[in-house]
Amino acid sequence: MYQGQSVRELQRLSDTRWACRYAACATVRDRLAALVELLSELEAGNNAKRAVEARSLLASLDSRFVSMLLVMCSILGKTQSLSVMLQSAVVDFSCAVNLINVVCTDIKELRSQDDKYLELWDDAVTLCEQCGIEWSLCDEADPVAARPPTRKRKASSMLKDSHVMATVVRRPDSSSKQGFKVIIYYPVMDCLLAELERRFASDTCDVLKAMQALNPSSENFGDVSCVEKFAAAYAADVSDLSHELPQAKRLLERMPSEDRPQTLLSFVSYIQRYKEAFPELYTLGVISICLPVSTATCERSFSALRHIKTWVRNSISNPKLNSVALLGIERDRTLSLDTEKVIDALAAAHKNRRIALV
Repeated sequence: MYQGQSVRELQRLSDTRWACRYAACATVRDRLAALVELLSELEAGNNAKRAVEARSLLASLDSRFVSMLLVMCSILGKTQSLSVMLQSAVVDFSCAVNLINVVCTDIKELRSQDDKYLELWDDAVTLCEQCGIEWSLCDEADPVAARPPTRKRKASSMLKDSHVMATVVRRPDSSSKQGFKVIIYYPVMDCLLAELERRFASDTCDVLKAMQALNPSSENFGDVSCVEKFAAAYAADVSDLSHELPQAKRLLERMPSEDRPQTLLSFVSYIQRYKEAFPELYTLGVISICLPVSTATCERSFSALRHIKTWVRNSISNPKLNSVALLGIERDRTLSLDTEKVIDALAAAHKNRRIALV
């Protein structure tokens, strides 16, 4: 069905990584026809249990599901670049702040422009036709579909003598084009925008920009004016910091270029030996590498442990678990090891000739 294209696998949803959610939605969108065909074959098969499950999944793959799938692909696609950048080990916080503003602007334009919504609606109709899914959502242009219900709804008597702020009698139907936009499309956009503005408020963005001034590879490294808001947020002494930053910068300038720290983590590790001389700078550096937005590397350790310590390896000892976790987390360094040297070191350590080492 998809000759000449790369193999795509369905992704398992993750509660912490938005990139996995976008990959899962994009895979279902691009391979929806194959999923429908596979479920149809399972439904017609001899396995009764699989047939029942396939029939229930086919019933869920309706036009509403396709519409929501395209909406989520559009939204998660806007935030994909931001998610990848914030999870980078060498993230530039000043560039991340600029990207946050760009993503918020794109989502606001996506919400306000009706042309974008109409494109999503047309794409959903086209995808349903390609996959053989019946289109059950109606269009207001159809006079039969746009006809109001014959039964009139009345407000509850409990609301008498009350000031009602929302519509309780006549609500738009979510199965129509206008109703889907008002009930589903707009609330999803508003919720995402409110969450982005809450998590990345102006004060938070100022702190992120100040954290970048502590990075040796930044253009604003050592600029006291950029670090003032960060220092004020954590009650640091700005006057002492104004003396510590230039001195630490001169220390780095005297180092050889190949040994000079290039990341925030390496800079904090370097000034750890001078923490008595630079107490305020060292404290702010430790806070910078411990903030949640910069702990993606630590979160990968927990994700790796979930795959390593399964119910099959439940009785693994702690020393062996630490060794296996280190090999799994530092996968890049593990693959760069010379296996011949590892085998020679193991043979020299055990000195057991009965072990056949290849």
